[in-house]
Amino acid sequence: MTVQVGDYVKASFDFSSDEVSDLSLSYGDLVRITDILDTNWASGEKIGLNCQSGNFPLAYVERVTIPSTHVGQKIFLALQDFPAEQNDDLEIKK
Repeated sequence: MTVQVGDYVKASFDFSSDEVSDLSLSYGDLVRITDILDTNWASGEKIGLNCQSGNFPLAYVERVTIPSTHVGQKIFLALQDFPAEQNDDLEIKK
């Protein structure tokens, strides 16, 4: 998989490490790549409430395409699922 600094990736598998410099991942975590270390490892920053950063293996993630926006438009990321509770509620998936 080819990625560049600034790309977003999503964890396809859990990854845990005891190394202080590594970034543990849970399935579904979204990460913005901040540095490419080599063909197998990258550094990145988790997107969400607890913005942790560190190194992770590229074999555990897949590239995510973020849609382009127009001036004034915003993209939001759901941190948790929200089930529709009423007929006019919008169900949101993480």
